[in-house]
Amino acid sequence: MTFTIIPVVDLRGGRAVHARSGAGRSGYRPLDTPLCPQPDPATAAGALTRAARSATLYLADLDAICGSGDNAAAVTAIAGRHPQLELWVDAGIDSPRSLSGFRERCPGAVPVVGSESAGDPAWLLDAADFILSLDFGAAGFVGDPRLLDRVELWPARVIVMSMSRVGMDGGPDLERLRRVRRRRPNVDYYAAGGVRSPEDLERLEQLGARGALVATALHQGRL
Repeated sequence: MTFTIIPVVDLRGGRAVHARSGAGRSGYRPLDTPLCPQPDPATAAGALTRAARSATLYLADLDAICGSGDNAAAVTAIAGRHPQLELWVDAGIDSPRSLSGFRERCPGAVPVVGSESAGDPAWLLDAADFILSLDFGAAGFVGDPRLLDRVELWPARVIVMSMSRVGMDGGPDLERLRRVRRRRPNVDYYAAGGVRSPEDLERLEQLGARGALVATALHQGRL
């Protein structure tokens, strides 16, 4: 299967912002890079997917994740301007009710359930058609630790998210990807956080990753 680069757009207050570990989500600044000099989400979506030659876009709704509103209108605008894209959206989903509400607000988008938001993971056993993000910070796994052990709850697509490496220049966490893949080998894994170069993508592919979520390296023209 072909290795896929999946661009990332972080949304806050209806604008695209630039995620960077250590800044804290409230400290993310509006997007302003040579690739995308304005923070309009639909414009950013087009610029990034063209640069990556990708038909998939990952969106992080930071307001929804933090429980301070949502960016459903921005997601809808992106879907309207770029109907050819498959949108993966993390909107702080934490229950069957919030999953259902997300599907109503953002029809056609693929929900991403982040471990930092999921709460008690038992409800995922009856969930369908979602992507799981296993989130890791500098201190380790973020979320209910039972989710790491109950691999039967994992869907067919899993993101291994190294949040402490987002927007940094330290490279992806290859060892973490190895450890997670050993828990359940027969899943499509996508690495997130720290990708700097084509060489990093090659290393991830060699370890069995199906693709990688990327933002900063695209903005900086390194991919």
